Amino acid sequence: MSTGEKEIKSYYLSQEAIKAVIIGSAITRVSKGVFVDNLICRSLLKMDYSKEKKQIYAKKEELRNEIKELDIRLNEIEKAESHQKEVFNFKEDKIKGKINIIKRLIRKNTDKIELQQMINVHSDLIQIPPEELYERAQKEIKEEDEKGIEPKYLDGADIEIR
Repeated sequence: MSTGEKEIKSYYLSQEAIKAVIIGSAITRVSKGVFVDNLICRSLLKMDYSKEKKQIYAKKEELRNEIKELDIRLNEIEKAESHQKEVFNFKEDKIKGKINIIKRLIRKNTDKIELQQMINVHSDLIQIPPEELYERAQKEIKEEDEKGIEPKYLDGADIEIR
């Protein structure tokens, strides 16, 4: 640091120290109930707070904008989650429907070749392995039989009514 820079820095620091003393003195006098003399009043009036005030307002605005951006991002994430949940529920409903079709075919003692063809077709539609589809249908039939639930089907429909 050059000598000139040191002088400028020390001058700046001394000015800040003077301001601090003036403010401290004014606060002390006011708090004691003594009127602040004209010199201190004039010194306080000359101090420029506008620069600091502008910085604070700029920072505040920057934080507001950041909060808006975060709110927008949060809304996007919530919409994506909601959509993901809807897609999952739709797929689960589709799988349940296909399982019900296979259960109905099993209960009707459909020919094994025809049953296998239907399992293959429906497993392709819902994109799960045929073995898994058949196992899930068998499992549900077993659970229904254990609980004594008699499935009721609409006449000619592939939908099970409970």
